[in-house]
Formats: sequence, structure tokens, C-alpha cells
Amino acid sequence: MNTKMEYCALWYLNQWQSSEKEIHRMISSESKNERLMGINSGASYFRVARTIPTMPEKKNKKERYEPVLEVIDKYDAAGFTKDNLSKFVERVQRELNSFYKKNMLSATSKMLWLKFRSPIIILDSQAKKALNVKKNEYSKFVKEWDKEYNKYEREITDACGRLGECKSNSV
Repeated sequence: MNTKMEYCALWYLNQWQSSEKEIHRMISSESKNERLMGINSGASYFRVARTIPTMPEKKNKKERYEPVLEVIDKYDAAGFTKDNLSKFVERVQRELNSFYKKNMLSATSKMLWLKFRSPIIILDSQAKKALNVKKNEYSKFVKEWDKEYNKYEREITDACGRLGECKSNSV
């Protein structure tokens, strides 16, 4: 039993249940307004709103997050796999970069994760630092992430498998 791994598994499950699940539902909605609210909530939740300019470069867009929505709406989960993940995320990033004229890699990975979840791997400055990745390149980041994940895969799987045994102490 690895209590640190179990703690992390429970922490991430709680993040999903308390916040990310609802944002994912909103982004997956049929309503454009609700999807835009989901992008807004996701950008705030993952603290990338500050990296997304309030006015997109292309003036025909009225909403701040409309380009994000338009780009991610072009894709569905059938369009990518673990094998082409890096190329997929980097392609979406380039599209968003062209709208906002900024590097949108972290925001791209987070918005895609909120829409598709697995197999998206979230890139942020803390994860890059933990993996000792200097460049802001998704493919290099994923390669290092995979190396670390593979070292601990069994412990992670075991800890996640025991999540059903967790019970609340509250009455």
C-alpha cells in the first residue's frame, strides 16, 4: 500500500467530482452559450484565463472564448489516439495561437482535457518543472511524462483501484 499514491488518486478524483465534471458537462453541451460558459469556467479553474486575450485577433469574433470553442468543436475523440496525441495537441495549439497571437500550449492542453479527458495530458509549468522539461514542446513533455508514468503505473493503478474502498467519515 502506497498511502502517498492513494492520497493523490483521491485528491484527483475529488477535483474531478467537485469541479471538472461540471465543466466537462458544460463544454459537451448542445448549447453554444453553455459551452462558452464552460470554456470560461475551465479557463478560470485552470488559471489560464490571464493568458487568453480579451479580444481575439480576428475581429469577427465577438466573444473572448469563441475561438477556443470553434477550434475544439472541430474535433471529436475519434480524431486522435495516444499515438498521435502530441501532433493533435500541437495542431490545436497552432490554431489557437493564430487567433490569439500568443503561445496557448498550456491552455490548449487544459481545454482539450476538459472536453475529451483521456488520453490528453495536461501541460503546465509545475508539471514541466517536476519532469525537468525546459522547452515548451508538448511532444517532449509527453515523452518525459510517459517515462515517469511507466515507472509508477502499477502503483497508480492499484491506488485508483482502491478508491472504491474510501468512505467518508462524516455523518
